Amino acid sequence: MNLKKPVLGILSVGVAAVLVAPHFIGQQAEQDINALVAAVNNNPVHQLELKSYQRGWFSSKAIFEHSMQMADFDQSGGTKMTEVRSGEVVLDLQHGPVLTDYDAGLGLLSWQLQAADERLRANLTWNDGEPLYQMIGSMNLVGSGQYHDRIAGLVYRDAASDMTIELNDYRGNGEFGAEQFAYQGTNKRFRVDIAGESVQIDDLTFATEAKGTLAEALTSQLLESEVVLNIAKASTPAFSMRDVQLDAKSELSDNGETLDISFVTNINNITSATGDWNNLALAMEMRRVDVAFMQAYQETVNDAYSADVEEMQEQLQALMKEHLEPVVAADPEFIISELSGQAPDGQFDGELSVKLAENAAAEMVNASGDYWLKQLLAEGYMQMDKALLRNAFIMQLETALAAQMPNQDMQSEQIQSMLNQQAEQVIGVYLQQGFIEEQEQQYRSAIELQNGVLLLNGNSIPLI
Repeated sequence: MNLKKPVLGILSVGVAAVLVAPHFIGQQAEQDINALVAAVNNNPVHQLELKSYQRGWFSSKAIFEHSMQMADFDQSGGTKMTEVRSGEVVLDLQHGPVLTDYDAGLGLLSWQLQAADERLRANLTWNDGEPLYQMIGSMNLVGSGQYHDRIAGLVYRDAASDMTIELNDYRGNGEFGAEQFAYQGTNKRFRVDIAGESVQIDDLTFATEAKGTLAEALTSQLLESEVVLNIAKASTPAFSMRDVQLDAKSELSDNGETLDISFVTNINNITSATGDWNNLALAMEMRRVDVAFMQAYQETVNDAYSADVEEMQEQLQALMKEHLEPVVAADPEFIISELSGQAPDGQFDGELSVKLAENAAAEMVNASGDYWLKQLLAEGYMQMDKALLRNAFIMQLETALAAQMPNQDMQSEQIQSMLNQQAEQVIGVYLQQGFIEEQEQQYRSAIELQNGVLLLNGNSIPLI
């Protein structure tokens, strides 16, 4: 049997596929890029202009310019828009299936994206001979991809506002598929100086994962996602935080009609003029948030992005009236599952849960605040060391007295003695009324809210 002809036939088909496939891959890449530009431009903050697109058989080249519209509300309630432009951004694509440039291998595409517009050097400084921003990546034969990116170390100066921004070399990497994407980034130092004041962030790491596509995220679709931010140190001349972690997560219900959102913050240490605060934790959740309302809210914010404050408030009020019934029917609940830490004067911790009564009448969109207060149900507790509560009362009393007697030295021995006595008297009254309970070295209050009445340790304080 002569195998030469079948082998040659297979090779011919393979060579033909390698030669023909890049044309069709290039066509699809152009369609996808146009769709991505359209998705970005649906966001009122970001605009992406495709200035040119040159598609060849084996490669393509596109030139973009990205701009951000920053809204700033003035004292009169009007909106001032400030535009920030990226300069020209160049995208070079190689069409697969055989990839030899940028991120070599077998796949549909490899690419390099670079921002290095020399016109930006009017205010920005970065190393000569390297791009301000660069991304290199590839997409495999089934449509999944990976990339890594970098922002060069830079300095931005604005003489008019006496502001300087410094960014140490930033590096990141990501991956994406048909139904999810992820990204991680790190930066050693970020610093802002304005008129003699400074803020510096050291050793920042950022990671995000989401179920969905990047195009869906850019068009403000609600996605299940998690974002984790870690900061080794954030400081000003008078204040510093160490070992900060922020974790935000969203999760859709099985039927996709409601969303659970959680925020967890942990700070190992805060140092300021008042002393050290250690092991601070705050964990919050919003459960069963109506998805249709969240989507409509995002659309309203997008539509009213450049509107003045009054117009935006009117649109948001109309939105609430329209969606109030399904929002209430979803049975939303706000939870603080942890609030704790070590203050300079002692420890504290607490929990809180707030939801609506089962008989809340959502159709009463014009009901008074008293009505809605009666529909709130809350329970929780707060406890803290005795010295911490006493000093909190002293601070409150001192603030009130300073407003009445602005020329008086609040730190004088006589004033401080009087404030200590008054704080002890207030605590004594609260103990007598049962609003706080004494437990060895701490005071504690059990908190309930029902039918417009606040209960502290079962003792009522009418709010209406």
